[in-house]
Amino acid sequence: MDKLFIFGCGGYAIEILDMILLLEKQKDFRYKFAGFIADREFVEADFAQRKDYLGNITESHIAKGDSVVLAIAKNLNFKQKMAENFRQMGVNFPNIIHPSCYVHTKDIGEGNIIEIYCGVSRDAKIGSFNLLNGMNIMGHHASIGDFNSLNGYVSMHGYAQVGDKNIFGISSCLLPKAQIGNNNIIAPGSIIYKRFRDDNLISGNPATAQAKI
Repeated sequence: MDKLFIFGCGGYAIEILDMILLLEKQKDFRYKFAGFIADREFVEADFAQRKDYLGNITESHIAKGDSVVLAIAKNLNFKQKMAENFRQMGVNFPNIIHPSCYVHTKDIGEGNIIEIYCGVSRDAKIGSFNLLNGMNIMGHHASIGDFNSLNGYVSMHGYAQVGDKNIFGISSCLLPKAQIGNNNIIAPGSIIYKRFRDDNLISGNPATAQAKI
């Protein structure tokens, strides 16, 4: 089985570990959890005492051909940087999909994390390194780019489009044909009816751009 490392520490990394341990029970899952990787300056004392904390990238001995999951939910620029660094090392990025999910599309990139009870319809498109945090819905022909974070209960309906590096708050919703560009923050509960371009703080029902970020 291939070694699978988690880059990151804290609660989100533990959530991912729980998914991996569940997936390891399935016959077609070809990965085995190898340990957590994180720079020591970012690791809390109790996490550093874990036997499966391996230290930083050098100390972990992760190597070409191994696989890694990026447990980074909010700092999307840093997530992109680490993806590029690991790619230069020849590391692989499997999609981690909870067994409860219904992911019907085959148009999906790499390094995505799709947590419990998500549904992705036929003809939807998912790029790479996205987080679907649970109970998310992507309708038919909905599309999402790279390095996005969708918190719980976010829904995207038919033909909705999302670019790169956006953060969606809990229970926000893109109605059919709504569009979001790049590097936006969408407040919890926002309802997107129309098109927004880049670098906005978006909130409300109907959603409006509140400020530039």
